[in-house]
Amino acid sequence: MILRVVRGHVLPGAEGELLRRLRTEAAPDLVTVPSLRSMTWGFRHEPGGLAHLALSTWTDLSSIVDRAGGLDRPVVRTPLEDVVRGVRIEHFELVEPSDAGIIALDGPVISVLEAEVAPNADASAIGVVRTSRERLRDAGVVAIHLGRRLNLGRTQLVALAVWHDRTSLHRFAQDGGDVLWRDFGDQVTSWSFETYDCISPDRLLVPHAGPAVLLADDTGAYIDASAGVEAVVGVPGELLLRRSVGDVTPGSRKAAFDEAWSAFLRAGRQEGMYDLALPDGSEVTVRFRAEANVPEHGVHASLLSLPDQPRDDRSLADIVAEAFGTTPAIEPAPEPVAAVPAGAMPAERDRQPVVPAAG
Repeated sequence: MILRVVRGHVLPGAEGELLRRLRTEAAPDLVTVPSLRSMTWGFRHEPGGLAHLALSTWTDLSSIVDRAGGLDRPVVRTPLEDVVRGVRIEHFELVEPSDAGIIALDGPVISVLEAEVAPNADASAIGVVRTSRERLRDAGVVAIHLGRRLNLGRTQLVALAVWHDRTSLHRFAQDGGDVLWRDFGDQVTSWSFETYDCISPDRLLVPHAGPAVLLADDTGAYIDASAGVEAVVGVPGELLLRRSVGDVTPGSRKAAFDEAWSAFLRAGRQEGMYDLALPDGSEVTVRFRAEANVPEHGVHASLLSLPDQPRDDRSLADIVAEAFGTTPAIEPAPEPVAAVPAGAMPAERDRQPVVPAAG
């Protein structure tokens, strides 16, 4: 089995067009290829823009050549050169899992650990990854895939961890997850660690439904998004993750973000109308209802809807549980909604300078 890793950067403003081509052309074409065992596309926000990752597993190298015409050529027949730049393609022998069945890469977030192994340390480095499975599963990892290749006489490894949800990874990082890789660091000369928010072909091909919920941490940074977000804002929630609420606040209101965010955390609740600045430069107006410390302490939820959609009056804890497929949390004690000036008209109340917890 072969693991294929393709990286690149999405040109500014081309996020929507890339997703359109993946959804309408690339995904329907690729799912029909027998030698392709799995495929997922990932995104992460970096200082230089939106990084793009394509992960796939294949039965063997020859099947990739048959599909693409060469190992250094794209397997996606839809032209992407005008929306993605700096493409780099790598191939690894899939060491684990060792079976020849379907290799599941389908998860909301995938962490990518790459390393160059120290001389004569191949077995011990692979052993560290294998013995870490139990601890990683307890932390929220549902699958680990390990690839290996030789480059100029040195072994390079790539370890992919598929996480159950983004909040599990967030919690793991906060609890000092770097300690887990201390033994691994002794076996390698260099290593890097990145995480990508992923969208599988099935996710692209199946219409999105359900509540539109965004989650943010105490700093206002997005850490999770439900699939229903796309139906409201027009782009998958994955493209908003790793940004802060302030990052998607239109320019005229950015200066007031810190104060407004602090006010939300103190009040515990806010609701109203809000303009979101999307990655492609466009804006969308949404209605939001936000609560602090839902679904858990330090995580803050915002329910989004279009202005003309009917209001969902259920508890936000129950809506979040439905959106993410979790057991409903115990609803926190009610706290007052942020104050609105007496006598304000309804439209004026909706337009108060508040910041939604996650959108």
